[in-house]
Amino acid sequence: MSDYLALHQEILNILRDVVKENVHQVKVRERAKEETKSLRQFRVDKSVWLEQPGLNTKLSEARLGPFTLTNHHSNVIYEIGWDQEGKKKERIVHVNNLKPHIYDEEIEEEKSHSSPVLTAEQQQSLDAVLGKCSSCFSTHPGNTTLVSHRIHTTCNKPIVCAAFEFRE
Repeated sequence: MSDYLALHQEILNILRDVVKENVHQVKVRERAKEETKSLRQFRVDKSVWLEQPGLNTKLSEARLGPFTLTNHHSNVIYEIGWDQEGKKKERIVHVNNLKPHIYDEEIEEEKSHSSPVLTAEQQQSLDAVLGKCSSCFSTHPGNTTLVSHRIHTTCNKPIVCAAFEFRE
């Protein structure tokens, strides 16, 4: 019984470390994304979405496009172009109203370069822990008889009242 609990405690410690590392990586990635958000730059001939500020209601579309960037006037001013009924149309927009249009191929490429959930060292550590008490685990899912618990209730009906904050 104590081996079972020790094993699960060790597994939980490993998983906690993995979660901490993943949360840290997400924070770093989000911080970098926020820093580059104001410095966003696009290349000419790339596809972008056009945000519609002020027109976002429940029934209107938040973004239009995708459009193609045709010209780069300054760090914050771009020109987008599209075909409408055989005529080329162009519009000058601010960089804050543009969002990158990501193709499925780019998403798949990004997924292929993503890091694994566990590092090799973490995987070896987890395998070692699981190997110690392999008799505690089964290949068939189901119930366990190693641990049981009961919730003791009385015959009284539960009290129905509004929820409130309890401070000690």
